[in-house]
Order: sequence, then structure tokens, then C-alpha cells
Amino acid sequence: MSVNNKRRRVKVGDIYGIQLDGNSFGYCIVLEDGITGFFDLKTCELIQDVDIISCKNILFKVWIMKYSYKNGNWFSLGNIKLSEDMKKRVLFFKQDLFDYSQIYIYYEDREKNEVIEIPATYEDIRNLERAAVWDFEHIEDRLRDYFNGVPNISVEQLKPKLLKS
Repeated sequence: MSVNNKRRRVKVGDIYGIQLDGNSFGYCIVLEDGITGFFDLKTCELIQDVDIISCKNILFKVWIMKYSYKNGNWFSLGNIKLSEDMKKRVLFFKQDLFDYSQIYIYYEDREKNEVIEIPATYEDIRNLERAAVWDFEHIEDRLRDYFNGVPNISVEQLKPKLLKS
């Protein structure tokens, strides 16, 4: 089961198995530099068939620390060509911590090599992920909590805040 991730270069389309505890695994795919999608799939044994994994729904897409892929609990399983749906631009939100009315949709335009921020409303961003970089430990906690049906503290803290009128 062990794959030497430390020497492996991470590429778009790489699929990883993530050991969540002694007997369960979650899965993810590299969507673009730094942005990773996490599948709605938990198994008791590590599945190594990337075609089975990649047909599952993606729960969420976030930036993660690059060293996460080299963590001992993450196993490189193979690479696939991204589907058109997986290639779609990933939108995030930014919200001022002191003035909740200052809200933006945020994304990186790779072709123009620029960051785009578009003024938005709470309704525009309520289902988006906050523009934040996640550490592998927090991702593993988030997946465990999701599969156990309990709220995740990091997700709750990062949710957009509604301006009280």
C-alpha cells in the first residue's frame, strides 16, 4: 500500500487515498495547482482503481498545503484526465472579518495570471468555500467529521457571516 510520495511530483489529475483512521480511507484529486477536490467516498480498504474513485461526487474543493500530498497518510494511486466538470473554474469567497458587508467572489485567472475579486452579496457566496489554505490534518478531520455526520469546527468557523440588520 505504501507509495513513496516524497519523491513524486504532484500533477493535475493525481488521485490520492487518505487514511482517516485505522480502517477507513477518503479520496481526493488534484484539480489545479494547489486546489484539490475531495470525493464523497469512504472505504474500509484502500481502493486503487482510479476509475471507480473518480466517478464519485466531489464534496468540496479547497486549496491545500503542498506538503499534504507527501504526508504519510496520503497514498498516490494514479492519474486521470480531468472531466470537463472537474476543469471548471473554482470560485471562493473573501469576507472582511470586521465589516461583514465587504464580501467578494475570489478566483485566480490562470490564463491572465491575475487574481479576480468581484463584489458579492451573502446570497452569492453562501455555498462557496472561503479563500483559505487547508493543512492536511484539518482536511483529514473534515473528512472524518463529514463521514461521521458531525459538524466540523473548521468549516463552521470559515462559513460566511451574515450581516445582522
